[in-house]
Order: sequence, then C-alpha cells, then structure tokens
Amino acid sequence: MALLPEDQASQYRLLGIILLAGLGAAFWMYVYQPRAQVVQERQERLESLETWVDQANDASGQIESLRQELESRQRQLEALRRLIPSRSEVATLYETVATESEAQGLQLLSVTPRQAQRDSASGLSQRDWEMSVRGGYHQAATFITRVASLDRLVRPRVQSIQPQDQEDTEMQEVRVDLRLVTYVLTQESATGSSSGGGVQ
Repeated sequence: MALLPEDQASQYRLLGIILLAGLGAAFWMYVYQPRAQVVQERQERLESLETWVDQANDASGQIESLRQELESRQRQLEALRRLIPSRSEVATLYETVATESEAQGLQLLSVTPRQAQRDSASGLSQRDWEMSVRGGYHQAATFITRVASLDRLVRPRVQSIQPQDQEDTEMQEVRVDLRLVTYVLTQESATGSSSGGGVQ
C-alpha cells in the first residue's frame, strides 16, 4: 500500500496541505500564541488596575466619611466646651446661683463645697457643692429650673424635700437639700472663657 499518491497532481495537493498545516502551526506557535499571551497579561493588568482604582475610591469615600465625622465631633466638643466654665468662673457661677436663690425669695441655709475630682484624660475636674434652701415649693422648683438653665453647665440634683413647720399656714414652706454639679476646665482657654455665667 503506497503512502504517497502516484500521480503528480495528487502529490502537489498533498504537499500543499502539508505546507498549509506547517504554516498554520508556525503561525499558532510564533504569532497567535505570543500575542494571545500578551493580550491575556494586559487584560489581567487592566483588571488589577480596575480593582485598585475601586479600592482607592472606596478608601477615599471612607476617608471623606471619617473626616466629616471628625468635624462633627469637633463641633460637638466645641459646643460642650462653651458650656463648661473655666476655673476663674467658678466664683462667679456660685454668686449667680446664690443671687438666683434670693431672687426667688428663698432663704439660703447652707452651702458646703466638696472636694474636686480631677480627670486628667479629659482635662476637666468635677466641682460640686451641697446646698440647702428654704421657701415656697413653687419658688424652689423655679430656682432649680433656673439653675439648670444657666449659660454654664450646672446640674442640680435634688436630694430631699422636707415640709417645714411654721405658724403661718397660708403658704407651706419646704426645705430643699440639693447637690450642684459642674465640670471645670483645668486650663484656661479662649473657648472656655468666651461667655459669662448669667441666667438665661
């Protein structure tokens, strides 16, 4: 059995087929495959760059969100600092409270300062004092409300309300024992001393 055709035309056809197959294999190996590999590498690099850009955009959005949150916290801190009296305002604050008790017709029975409690982390110290007043119930309630509404942060904490025996029964008087608490800046600052401690 002959491997090659005997007639010349068939031999030329077979030779053409072999040449075409060889050219196709050479094109595949030396042209198409290297270019396909380059295209694949570029595609992978493009996908990698797109991933990096997406991550960068996400990080940028997170940074912007953190920046806005930080600005919001700073505004809240500044607003809180404006409420906190400086060390030099404590005496004025006390005078304001005493004056307000007189304005409401209350008798100031006693005032006892308590030991300051410092917080080095926040830069604040807690200042408070025990106070007792005597007078009409409504006047005492108004006094407590006015103290809680001062420009500076003062929290009145009522500890007890006791009716007082008296000859005049038209107006029942009460004794109110309360604790006034405030937080004081341990260092002077422009923000802390920008406004006074009067009654609103």
